[in-house]
Amino acid sequence: MRKHLIATLLLMAGMPLSGAFSAYAAPEPQQQSQTAATIQGTVYDENNEPVIGASVVQKGVKTNAVATDAFGNFKIRVTPGTPLEISYVGYQTSTVKAAEGMSVYLAPTTEMLNELVAIGYGSQKRANLTGAVASVNVGQTMESRPVTDVAKALQGAVPGLTITSANGSIEGNPTINIRGVGTLSNGHSSSPLIVVDGVPVEDMSFLNPDDIEEISVLKDASSSAIYGSRAAFGVILVTTKTAGKQDRVSVNYTNNFGWGSATILPEFANTVDQLQFGLLDTRVGAERECFSMYYKSVLPFAKAWQEQHGGKPYTSLVELKPFESWDNVGDYWIPNGATHLPGMPDERLEAGRYLSYADWDVKKTLFQTAPSNKHNVSVEGTSGKTNYRLSFGYDGREGLMKYSPEKFRRYTANASVTTQIFDWWKAGARFNFSDREFENPNENRNAYQYLWRWPGFWENYGTITDEEGVARTFRNTIGIRENSHKDKTVTTSTRMQAFTVFTPFKGFTLQADFTYSLRNQNSDSAGVPYKLYDNWFPGSGSTIAWYESYTQAKSYAAQSNYRDTMWAANVFGTYDFKVADDNNFKVMLGWSAEEEEYRYFYAQRMGLVDYNLPNINLTNGDNYTTSGTHTHRATTGFFGRINYDYKGIYLLEVNGRYDGSSRFRK
Repeated sequence: MRKHLIATLLLMAGMPLSGAFSAYAAPEPQQQSQTAATIQGTVYDENNEPVIGASVVQKGVKTNAVATDAFGNFKIRVTPGTPLEISYVGYQTSTVKAAEGMSVYLAPTTEMLNELVAIGYGSQKRANLTGAVASVNVGQTMESRPVTDVAKALQGAVPGLTITSANGSIEGNPTINIRGVGTLSNGHSSSPLIVVDGVPVEDMSFLNPDDIEEISVLKDASSSAIYGSRAAFGVILVTTKTAGKQDRVSVNYTNNFGWGSATILPEFANTVDQLQFGLLDTRVGAERECFSMYYKSVLPFAKAWQEQHGGKPYTSLVELKPFESWDNVGDYWIPNGATHLPGMPDERLEAGRYLSYADWDVKKTLFQTAPSNKHNVSVEGTSGKTNYRLSFGYDGREGLMKYSPEKFRRYTANASVTTQIFDWWKAGARFNFSDREFENPNENRNAYQYLWRWPGFWENYGTITDEEGVARTFRNTIGIRENSHKDKTVTTSTRMQAFTVFTPFKGFTLQADFTYSLRNQNSDSAGVPYKLYDNWFPGSGSTIAWYESYTQAKSYAAQSNYRDTMWAANVFGTYDFKVADDNNFKVMLGWSAEEEEYRYFYAQRMGLVDYNLPNINLTNGDNYTTSGTHTHRATTGFFGRINYDYKGIYLLEVNGRYDGSSRFRK
């Protein structure tokens, strides 16, 4: 299943060629068209999961071919009873007769059945799996998708694994579900347990996709039971790359430069259309207005502006021009005490209310094609019986907003060393480091919400030079983002792991590992005063009103920090043996323990002294806000598994686990 999506994409890329074949084949069978029908069916794999991108071909007519969709469904026009050849990489080709509503099950090839799949505390041949376990083809999935988030890269790679992004934030973590939502209780999530190199983690955001060797998804209770109650909603097993034996030192460098844009944005009507449609929707006895800017008063100016600009809206921040005459209406009108101009309808104006009527292409004005770039360098080599691998990565992204876009940077460093001390004893160590920086403007409103809430002519994405010679913007998305403080959050993650493997005699393996992880996060935030033109309120009659975000007394600086430390240990042994040649046993017993301590602190003080250096030490207000959290937990437990198969035909697996937790004391 791990190749399904790639195959689908390749087939989509070839669609124009397929269309050309159909054009040549169209004149062919006149008699067949009388009895041909559109046959629908579904293709499944050995786990009853839909096969995405499987090829369905009319036998002997290679030009009559289709591929299954994301749900394994296909439609092909053939005569009922016509032989169809259904194939997919890693599965045996199946030839069946066409029938409406048909279901086809593909059997994996011998090579695929012998493939080792990572499971809890070990690996197993795919042929001997009793639970629902899916493997991700990391090479194809990660390398073919220009994404820097491991979780987002898994979308569509595994049937039943759903990755959902609640918003378009470049820093946000998506929601992961296996086989749908698992609970509706009290707002709790049903996220799977994520295990990286044998140790549970909160998320995969600290991982560099280029440092991942293998990913397995344990979907059902049978396959995930070995991890106990924490695995109630499935398990995602991630194994990072380790050092392999090399004939010589190899250095690899990869990069990716990308540009992203919003997938779907609504089409905005121009100013004239918005005003006219708004007037059609006016309630009886009421006047359509937006904060006392009456639509009937704005409409003549908007029509004149549209005519004088050839119907072309602004596409960027511009210097706004005042009204001079009906032949040169500019971009805004300040009444200077007047309530009527020749050519205007005799409509009431709010005293002193300026009018704005310029038209903007909101999408081109506010959104950018967001750049991103990724670089990775790795060094691998062998010295005697010791193998080593070093890698360094950088990932940089910007948000979609053109003005003061969010910025994300991540630096990663990974090291892996493995040495064969004796033929029966191997030891090694892993080191993972990640440093993430996220910078975003501290807006006092949601830019995307107000983007769709107010019409462009009222938001007024332009500047007017004030008496001090400063080009000031309005109280809109551009003005607020450009003048807000740039908050910054820095998160560092460090993981160190030592492991050893003993094989004292044939069939028996003893493994032990110890991991220490540390995560720190520091955030700086501030609310600084700034001054904008206020399009929400009328003004004095000869000027536009001013909007000030914060007074000195209400300005603030805030800082927060959390420190999360955890250690985890695993020791488990596996013994493979046979009884009377045909009875194969595999017994695994183990012990695990982990301890975690979390500390959090937040402080805020009002009254900034220096707006350019917002810091708690540079405040003089009397209002303070502080809060903190300190939690500690520890768990330990024993686990085991017995696998039995008779001639590889009859399979039995028994899992058991017993845990104790500091959160459930006697």
